[in-house]
Amino acid sequence: MSILYCHIGGTNYRVGNISLEDTWDLKTYENCQKKDYRKEHGRSLEKKETFYIQAPLKMLEDYHLELVIGGDTSSLNTIDLNVLEENDSNRKNQSKVLFVRTEEGDDVKLYFQAIRRGAVIKKGFVLLGNQPCIENGAVILIREQIDAYWSRKDEKLYFKDIKDLERILPHFFEKKFKILDKDLELLRTLITNICT
Repeated sequence: MSILYCHIGGTNYRVGNISLEDTWDLKTYENCQKKDYRKEHGRSLEKKETFYIQAPLKMLEDYHLELVIGGDTSSLNTIDLNVLEENDSNRKNQSKVLFVRTEEGDDVKLYFQAIRRGAVIKKGFVLLGNQPCIENGAVILIREQIDAYWSRKDEKLYFKDIKDLERILPHFFEKKFKILDKDLELLRTLITNICT
């Protein structure tokens, strides 16, 4: 069973039991040759390759995934138009992400897709199908490919482009840059002290 969630402004919302298997090719990353990003980040990937980084659950702490991983998310709020409008500005460190939770045996997998600017449309639309009708509300446009997926079994995060990972985990990258910035400042101080 697949459950779709939306992560906005640090909060998870349950969208519902929606099958995205026909829209998202969930096996794309799994059938690729996996390359360690730390060792091979300077090169372009071939079509059937993907990068990975070690990603224990703690690394995904911005998502507060304890409930999601456990499977009982009945206590989560459902997403509505008000949530989308309140977070429409999408400030730099507030990711908007759709993610799907699947279970395969003893493994839980999470598939992520960032909601990019312009992907939320709040207008009337004609819903085509067996019984066409006119609807008013919000629509979130989704792309065919996922940006990343995480497997609990091997605690790895798989992705094709590091920029997609930055959209999904902005706080993780912000912490890394702060550590790097601190180290650079220490190095500047040392060099200044040596030169004077």
